Formats: sequence, C-alpha cells, structure tokens
Amino acid sequence: MFKKILVPLDGSKLAENALSPAEELAKQTNAEVVLFHAISRVTIYTDVEQPAGICTVCDADEKQKTVVERYLSKLAEQLNSKGVRASWVTSTGERVPSQIIEYAKENDISLIVMSTCGMSGHSPGVLGSVTEKVIKGGAETAILIMCPKGVGKLCRV
Repeated sequence: MFKKILVPLDGSKLAENALSPAEELAKQTNAEVVLFHAISRVTIYTDVEQPAGICTVCDADEKQKTVVERYLSKLAEQLNSKGVRASWVTSTGERVPSQIIEYAKENDISLIVMSTCGMSGHSPGVLGSVTEKVIKGGAETAILIMCPKGVGKLCRV
C-alpha cells in the first residue's frame, strides 16, 4: 500500500502531531517514514552602501544545519527503536511548500502526513500556509492532522 511516508517538520511541537499517525500507518503497512525539514534561505538587509545592495539572500550556516540534523536524527532514532524504519532528510531553498512537493515527487513518496499548523500557530478552521500550499501545489496523497483547539504559537527548535 504505502512504501514511503513523508512527514514534513518545522521543529515545532505542533508539527510533531503528525508523527504518531505516521508511525501507526508505517507499522500497519511496513512503510518507511521519511522525516523532512526544509531549511529556508534568509533575506538579510545590508547597508545600501554595500556592493551587494540592500538585500542579500543567505543560506543557513553549518551550525543551523547541525541543529536541524540533530533534531531529525533524534526523532528517527525514536521511531527506529519502536520498530519503524525511519530516515531523515533536509532541503535548502526559498519556498518550503515547493521543497516538500518536489522531494515527494522525486523520491516516490506514497503519502504525506502533516499537521495543519506548525511554528506559526493555529487558527481554528484554517490550514497553515505551508499545508495549504502543499495540498494545492500537487500533493497527490496526504493526511492532514488537525491541531488541537486552543493552541497558539509554540517555539520551534
């Protein structure tokens, strides 16, 4: 049925709500869970007098990548200890939803399991912007995990 289940995570506890359902599905179908984190490029505003101009796009530094990799590795180890095949991957780009969709298409992902809200918090009855764009952008098969009511913003990794 499912071979690979992609779980996009942004480091927030809200996004991690998708882990338990993904784990259960993986156990039932013997699928691999792939934990995914999109590292966004950041726009840095510099002095207008700088040769680069007012706006420069920067990639995340190695320390930031290390923090994300340690986070994903820990979650993958927890799943593996429960008998679920789990791996993790990061991607760097400018638009998180596009990174999720492209990875899913290029890597034969059978299912995307994701929370309807993440680091930006929860608005009742509203999908988070990343979730909405993933669904509208071509995610063929996805399960959305609704955020608990009354949850606001939570800190990310």
